[in-house]
Amino acid sequence: MATLRERKTYRDQVLRVLNEAVEGNRLLGITGAQLRRDLHVPEQDPAATCTYLTGEGLITAD
Repeated sequence: MATLRERKTYRDQVLRVLNEAVEGNRLLGITGAQLRRDLHVPEQDPAATCTYLTGEGLITAD
């Protein structure tokens, strides 16, 4: 389980990677596998981070 500091860092990293991947076009996306590869973090952490960011209305996830 990630610490609070790690979770905050993951949130910032996920937002940065997503922003770079979609380049302002909301129709573009990124898969979970791509996200994990780009972040180099444990598998469960990006999923939990994306769930949190979706709940905050910062991203949308399928």
